[in-house]
Amino acid sequence: MDETVVQIGKAGRMLGVLSAPDGESAPNAPVVLMFNAGFLHHVGPFRLWVEVARELAARNIPSLRFDLNGLGDSAPASNPDIHQVQLATENLIDAMNLVESRLGLREFIVFGLCSGADYAHPAAKADARIRGVVFIDGYGYRTKSYWLYQQLNRFTSPRRWKSLIKRSLARDLSEREKAQELAPELMDDTGREFPTVDQVQSEILAFLQEGRRLHYIYTAGVPEYYNHEHQFWEMFPRLRPQAGLSCRYYPTTDHTFSLVSEREELKSALLGFVKTQSSTK
Repeated sequence: MDETVVQIGKAGRMLGVLSAPDGESAPNAPVVLMFNAGFLHHVGPFRLWVEVARELAARNIPSLRFDLNGLGDSAPASNPDIHQVQLATENLIDAMNLVESRLGLREFIVFGLCSGADYAHPAAKADARIRGVVFIDGYGYRTKSYWLYQQLNRFTSPRRWKSLIKRSLARDLSEREKAQELAPELMDDTGREFPTVDQVQSEILAFLQEGRRLHYIYTAGVPEYYNHEHQFWEMFPRLRPQAGLSCRYYPTTDHTFSLVSEREELKSALLGFVKTQSSTK
C-alpha cells in the first residue's frame, strides 16, 4: 500500500492522504472518499477512516481521506463568506478532480458521518461521478412513531427510574436539582440545517433512477431526531427497500462508534457496500 500526502484544490489549501494499492486497482473498483465527521479531522472517530482506508487498499481499492477547508490540517477557504454546504461541495469536487488526475479513475463512493453525511447529499447532486454514498447519522425527520418511541424510551430508561427513586429519597432537593431531574431524556436540537423532507425524498428517488447506490445508517447517538428501526421508511413513504437503497439502525451504538466491536461491525458494512458497488458494474 502507498500512502501519499496530497494537496487538494487549485491553491492546494486542503490536505489529505491518498491510499493506493501497491499494484493495480481492482477491476471496476471505485475510489472511496472520507472526510471530516463534525470537527474531527481526516483520521475519523477513533481512527476509523485510517483503518478503513488501509483495509480498502489491501483489497486493491484506492481511497482519499482529507480535511475540508478550515478543518484539521486544511487551510480556511479563500472566500470567508461562502456557505459551508457550498464550500464542502466544492471541496469534494476538488478531491475527485485530484484523484482523477492522479489515478485516472472517475467513479466515487462517499462515506459521510454526521455533518459529513449532510455534505455528501448535495455533493452527489452536484457531481454524477459520485455513484454511491453511505450516510451515517445523516438527515433525519421526526415522525408520529418517533414521538411514541420517545415516550416509551423515557418510561423504560434506567436513568429515568433512578431519577424517580432519587427524588423519592431526597425530598429536600433544590429547585434547580428538581428541574434537572425532570428534564427530558432527549438532547436539544443539533443546530444542523436539513432540507425539507419532501425535497430530500425527491432527490433520493432521482439518485436511484440514475443507478446510484445509497446506504443509510442511524445510531442511538442522535435521539433528538431518530430513535427506531423503521423510522427511515416512515420519513420517506415513497421509498421502498430495493437493490440500490438500504438502511440499518444500530440501537445501542453511540454517534462515534466508540466501542471496538461497534467499529468492526461498521467497517464490515462499509467494506461490504464497496464490494457490492464494484460487483454491480
